[in-house]
Amino acid sequence: MLQIFALAAAIGAGTTRPLMTIFFGSLVNDFSNRNAIQPSELKSLVNHNVRYFVYLFAAQFLLTYIFSSTLSIVTARISRNLRLSYLRAIVRHDQSYWDTAARRSTANDISNEATQIKTGLSETLGIAVQACSTVTTAFMIAFTQSWRLTLVMSTAIVTLFSRFYLISRAETRTEGRISLIYSDAAALLEEVFSSIQTVMVMGAEIKLSKRYGSYLDKVKISRLKNSPVSGVKFVLSYFVLLSAYALAFWYGVKLVVSDKVRHSRNLVMYVNLKRKVISWGQPFFNCYAQ
Repeated sequence: MLQIFALAAAIGAGTTRPLMTIFFGSLVNDFSNRNAIQPSELKSLVNHNVRYFVYLFAAQFLLTYIFSSTLSIVTARISRNLRLSYLRAIVRHDQSYWDTAARRSTANDISNEATQIKTGLSETLGIAVQACSTVTTAFMIAFTQSWRLTLVMSTAIVTLFSRFYLISRAETRTEGRISLIYSDAAALLEEVFSSIQTVMVMGAEIKLSKRYGSYLDKVKISRLKNSPVSGVKFVLSYFVLLSAYALAFWYGVKLVVSDKVRHSRNLVMYVNLKRKVISWGQPFFNCYAQ
């Protein structure tokens, strides 16, 4: 129940920012009204719209606090139960299992897996649901303002999704290899500390330290190999984002000149485009892919 309540709060928090664009467009209409308007009337209209901004800010702050704190409580319980179940399953094995099993650090495995699940179900899950809610609400508002400009701008979403699918696969493979290397290094440390007296008597500390350093060198090489992939990810993201902005300005001005859309709606569309593109990159789907 707590998780369902937290997800509902995350959905509500994601709808507040796109709703702000509606009142922002109304403010633009009030300031750009060509008809004669009294200063007192203009002030009253501005205060009316600003009041909604305050309400939406308060709602977003409250809903974000609710889903983040609630998901933290839920994931802490899940992580605790997962660690306990994993430990019970390990203890049930007989001695023959430990003689034939691959050399891994049990404590490191429990810590890494539980940490990844906790991260994916707490911060990442809440941000993912909030971002998906933002994208959906922004699409709905954008279609009500100008369906032509919405269809043109949707190409940025398709491009970002393609970029995510291709790059996340490479990142997932790299993170998997690094996780195995860290597990081997932790297993080596566990063996060394469990028999530290033998290691010191045999004078094997230098040899073992070099062996542990070789694991760290492997991690460093894997990170360096993955650096171009990360660079391409950010380059493509900003290229798509800035290209979408340029296309929005060009086509939006064209629609305004042809009187097919008002300038305030064009501004609302531009802000919603920014929300959609930025929110689509926030859910950290590669954490779930791992």
